Amino acid sequence: MPNSLHARDLRVVVDGKTIVRSLTAAFKSGHITLIVGHNGAGKSTLLETLAGLREPASGVIVLEDQPLWLKRKLNHNYLMQIGVSLQQSAAQWFLPTVADEFRYSLRPYRLSSAESDARMKIALSAVGLEEEQFLHRDPKTLSGGQQRRLSIAMLAACQSKWLLLDEPTAGLDAEGTRQLGMFLQAHRDAGGSAIIVAHDLDVLLPVADAVLVLDGGIAVSSDMRSAAAYAALLAASSDKGPLPQPLETAVLLQQAGFALPVTNEAWLEPQALAAVLVSELQGQDHNEDRASSVTVSSYPAAPQAASETRAPTSEQPVQQAISKTGIISSDRFDPRAVILSYLLFATGILMQQSWIGLLIATATALAFVWWPLRYTITPWRNAVMLYAKMVLLFVLFAGIKISPIGYDWHPAMETGYRLCKLFVVMVTGLPIAALMTPIRLQRAIEQTLGWLRQVKLPIEALALTVALIFRFLPMIKQEWDRFVRIAHARGKSTTRPGKLPARMLYAILAPFMLSMLRGADEMTDALEARGYGREGGSKPTRGIVLRWSMTDSKLVAVFGILFVLFYLL
Repeated sequence: MPNSLHARDLRVVVDGKTIVRSLTAAFKSGHITLIVGHNGAGKSTLLETLAGLREPASGVIVLEDQPLWLKRKLNHNYLMQIGVSLQQSAAQWFLPTVADEFRYSLRPYRLSSAESDARMKIALSAVGLEEEQFLHRDPKTLSGGQQRRLSIAMLAACQSKWLLLDEPTAGLDAEGTRQLGMFLQAHRDAGGSAIIVAHDLDVLLPVADAVLVLDGGIAVSSDMRSAAAYAALLAASSDKGPLPQPLETAVLLQQAGFALPVTNEAWLEPQALAAVLVSELQGQDHNEDRASSVTVSSYPAAPQAASETRAPTSEQPVQQAISKTGIISSDRFDPRAVILSYLLFATGILMQQSWIGLLIATATALAFVWWPLRYTITPWRNAVMLYAKMVLLFVLFAGIKISPIGYDWHPAMETGYRLCKLFVVMVTGLPIAALMTPIRLQRAIEQTLGWLRQVKLPIEALALTVALIFRFLPMIKQEWDRFVRIAHARGKSTTRPGKLPARMLYAILAPFMLSMLRGADEMTDALEARGYGREGGSKPTRGIVLRWSMTDSKLVAVFGILFVLFYLL
């Protein structure tokens, strides 16, 4: 299958956790393939990896003899053949008008202005949006269903051979889902292909050619099933959970004694089903129809395999999930214990007066903080590497002598020593934001410093300010990551995921700042709605009251002992 999209031995790791495991699959050209599975099965992660939005830990992805990765960069020829629509449509808009969004998506194809305008009009018409009404509107002001249609229209305008869609029916009404089905069928009839992450099988299974079932990041079957075979598999396991409505209707009819004809479709269309029912009720050709029919029990399906495609009926306790993944919950420790432990540890590091002491402190940080909490440090690896490069640069320049020209290692090593201490302190502090939520940090400040209200100090305002800082720091990173994903998914950037080419900064920077201001404005409205800033308002209620536990005492004791050891070095 030279024109297929192949994934071989694919493994994807996100924040230290393996999401997709040794997956091998071949998506046929000219087919619509659904990726199904329960929540957390790795469907969206797999789709994003196929789109180049995530870098796999291992494995190969090839489309029509074009590998997705060329050394450490994405293959431009691969990217130009795919169109991507992510699960949250609103997350991809950043320009003031729909027309500007279209032009950004079409820019990599280097079309003339006239051809771009023509494609816009045709694409909007294909999804049921009127050109005059929508082209000059802000995409963020559209309804959820309209934004979903607009994202499909963007793909239609780009005329990509391969469509990678994540939950395309989310937010669509009945008319929108009908038009989506028509669009997918027209795309396939024109020789196009699609890979779709799907939960809404009522709409997508009838137009699909194949189904890939994921469970725990692993393909349930080595070979993809046809849509009809997967429908039969679901029908055979109807006692294990809800079915798509058309399939449930067919199962109930068969259980009532109606003989439905065998087809290559997932299920009969309403018109065909009505004709069968009329024939059955009138008794026309009853015996012949019975001979050529199949009952539910005769579907070639294994109930055990079917059960693997459904979500577990019982949820695991949260603490069990934490113990299995090694992830510490953000409410496990009192924020006061976390901050006090960090202050003790950081003070001990800064007290070191020799390279030996610093190396021992670094090894201790690695054993007690960096390795156990590596999943909280991984998202900041680019910033950590940038600081490390900056330290190396300062060390190189610190030893340069002008008169006479030469290099003095003493000031270079002294500079490196001081910056390395700050480096260890900085990296050790990165997990703090993941070990507490902003609201718990706010309550910690209010409960600890509440006595200062007696001297008229605005403790609530101080606590809120600190909590907002902790809230906005990850927001800034998340928002920047969103724009980088836009640059890859729509701008066809070939840089590694997480990095933005310098040539795109001018197009992204202003919308990024506007987006952050919009987020701050929305947060201000939310705070005002909750009563913040009102003079003479009622005393706010507290949903969280922190209580010091034995676990917190043990944490502080451990880092207190480490502080004493650092002091004695």
